[in-house]
Amino acid sequence: MSAIFPGPRSVAAADLVSPSARDPLGVVGLLVVLGVTLTTGMVRGAVLAGVLVCVAFLLPSTLAFVVGQLALATTATLADGLAVGLAQLALLAVLTEPARDRSVPLAIAGTFGAYAVLLGVVAVGLRESLAAAGGLLCLAVALGAYLARRATLVRLGLVDAEAKE
Repeated sequence: MSAIFPGPRSVAAADLVSPSARDPLGVVGLLVVLGVTLTTGMVRGAVLAGVLVCVAFLLPSTLAFVVGQLALATTATLADGLAVGLAQLALLAVLTEPARDRSVPLAIAGTFGAYAVLLGVVAVGLRESLAAAGGLLCLAVALGAYLARRATLVRLGLVDAEAKE
């Protein structure tokens, strides 16, 4: 098998991924996003956003984060800055659900660090526009997801730590 497709998951790898955003903080986060989309959008956009948030309840936390961003994009504008900021914090709670799933002090510390970094990314992006904030946040999440996947593959011994030339 190649390094990109390492083969079937082992039991240890399956335990590292949470199946959905079902912890209480993740559920509250998705409900906050639903509330923001229902209060800031027109009827058609709010219905579409409501459907997207309902779908997000069934997805893993990283995909629920992305679907939540799409739901916000259908209704929110830059004029709704405070509501969008609140929804972004709620989506960060959804995104970091797998780290809260384990009662490991290092994971909890890493989660708080991730909150701080992602909050900074949102603050810098909101200075420009709502689209810039969402784009920067999605880039930061994509980079973090790649790094976490790579670190997991190295820890499981499925790929080498050093790059081959």
